[in-house]
Amino acid sequence: HLTIVVFDSWGKFQSGLFERNVVNVGSFTECIEFRHRTEPNNGIIQGQYCLVGFKALNSSYHKNSSSVFDWREIGDFVGKQNLSIITGFCLPASCSEKKVVQFLNEFLPTTNLNATKAQCQTNDPKPTTSLDVFAKSFFNFYGVILIASTIYDVLKRKRNQDPNALLAAFSIYTNGKQLFNTSEDNMKSLSGIRFFSLLWIIFGHRVFFQMQFPISNFPQLIRESDMSVTIFTSFNLAVDTFFVMGALLATMSCLSAFDCQKFSARRMILHRYIRYTPCVTALLLYVLSIWKFQFEGPFSNDDSIVACQNYWWSTLLHIQNYVNGHQLCLGISWYLSADFQLYLLPPAIIYPAWRWGWKHLWIPVLLAIFCCAYIFGMFFVTRDPGLDFIAVYLPTHARMGPWMVGIILGFIIHRYRGKNLKFGRWTNIIGWFAALLTITAILIAGVIPINSKVVDASLLAFRRLAWAIALAWIIFACQILKTGGIIRWLLSLRQWQPIARMSLSIFLYHTLYQATLLFNSKDVVTLEEPFIRQNVNGDILGSFMGGVVLYLSFERPFQLIEKYFYNLRNNKKVDANATSE
Repeated sequence: HLTIVVFDSWGKFQSGLFERNVVNVGSFTECIEFRHRTEPNNGIIQGQYCLVGFKALNSSYHKNSSSVFDWREIGDFVGKQNLSIITGFCLPASCSEKKVVQFLNEFLPTTNLNATKAQCQTNDPKPTTSLDVFAKSFFNFYGVILIASTIYDVLKRKRNQDPNALLAAFSIYTNGKQLFNTSEDNMKSLSGIRFFSLLWIIFGHRVFFQMQFPISNFPQLIRESDMSVTIFTSFNLAVDTFFVMGALLATMSCLSAFDCQKFSARRMILHRYIRYTPCVTALLLYVLSIWKFQFEGPFSNDDSIVACQNYWWSTLLHIQNYVNGHQLCLGISWYLSADFQLYLLPPAIIYPAWRWGWKHLWIPVLLAIFCCAYIFGMFFVTRDPGLDFIAVYLPTHARMGPWMVGIILGFIIHRYRGKNLKFGRWTNIIGWFAALLTITAILIAGVIPINSKVVDASLLAFRRLAWAIALAWIIFACQILKTGGIIRWLLSLRQWQPIARMSLSIFLYHTLYQATLLFNSKDVVTLEEPFIRQNVNGDILGSFMGGVVLYLSFERPFQLIEKYFYNLRNNKKVDANATSE
């Protein structure tokens, strides 16, 4: 009976091998929960789950003509297709990973397969380190601060007294009211764009991350070119959308400071650092300590934790995209690195145009052209995926094209905001038609096979810039021209404001939430639209809930603390009821 239980938990030879269904995990839970007490004083046999990778042997074979099927044909096929078969085995916990590989290879020559690597785990409690103890103590103490600040704030308001802004900075009550407050906003359309961009990113990362884990219908996904695949293949353009909006707001802030003769580079840099770093620090501490206790499954690994152990410092300095692009900590935070670095550019780039006029906008135009030329050159020389990510996707100089568009847009909106600027009817129609046509063409081009190296490199080089220009027209038309009809109405709904306000927290948290779910998965899945819709809906809800917690706990309080000390330094009255961002 015990032998049957162990064998039952093994992954058997999988069906659909010719369709690249190369993973069979067996029963993870049945294996790690297995225990058998041997004869007295001989101890307990504990189950150990091992996920083992197999490659084909290079040796040739001659098929036995009297046999209907020769198992070595499988190994031959695996070798010709350069596949790796992954199977789950249940073996005694006393076996090391090296012994597991040796043991399996003793029984595999007849299949023409060779075990190459084993990744084993038991359900023994994970060891608790001093960092784990510190993290739990810190988060518990931080929770006490939130509760105490909230109680203080509520009691003060109940007595019709103004609370001290610093002591009430952590108040969940006031910060929650501010979060869900919907009011008139001069840049209303940006809230809608942020909301839909977040949904796109969450959807794209769900599909992308799921495809890094075993799925049973990969060839079917490759063959299909429906709209969901089209949207998925281009979801990273949503990041360029955030670059445009970030540059727009940063530029307008700089220009307003120039107008008032109150620009401070130190204040600007400190503001951005405080805007990002508290949330990143909280998530970094969580990943380095508590996170490993939140998942258990055949596909779980500690690569993300190791990356944070090695590169926590570059994460906090926001230089990951140049220092450790090959091993990102909090993978999505590469965006913060690029955005923080780009945030330093607007004062120097836009000052000549503010001081001497429009003709000096050639600086961001030239930088955008340089960005496209760099991408074209890199893609034209090589299409190595690893190089694409390190040399083209992550670096700031490769991502600054949309940011330059945002700088120009910010300058234009600053000049014309509040003025009754009107374009002719046909000019508006042509502008909207060109913008929507450009967006549609970029999405469709993402799934069309291109055989020309020059065309392919050109598309990859200019698609981000074209996307940014089309988006810039939409923002300009909605904000200044007041055109766009139903699109402007949809993007300007007040309901998007709370989501837009905590978009940074949602953005940072959603991949951690998705990774936790995937690391807890116990079997291969079939990636079809109903499955995707169900999981994306769960991701959206879970990410938004986590975003609320992160925003109220870390993002908003430190914004208020920064504002408190800035106003204190300038002898201004500090208002605990302030809702400005």
